[in-house]
Amino acid sequence: MFHTYITASSGAKIDIDRASFVMDLELFQDALDAEGPAKQRVWDLYCRLHKERYGGPFTPDVDPEWDQPTVAYNTRAPS
Repeated sequence: MFHTYITASSGAKIDIDRASFVMDLELFQDALDAEGPAKQRVWDLYCRLHKERYGGPFTPDVDPEWDQPTVAYNTRAPS
């Protein structure tokens, strides 16, 4: 499996295919139609369209830990 990484505004490297699962599909398709195979430009356009539609940034673009668990796992073995 191949991965296509882009650079988010946070500076993090993002697998665009993984992030696409949390994107607005209509906006993502609009960005793909406009920019073709240039994934970094697709990402940049998608983030702009997302901000215009939802009034805020696309979380994966600004939060480098967007795909990390929000709670710590208990790593201790049960007693």
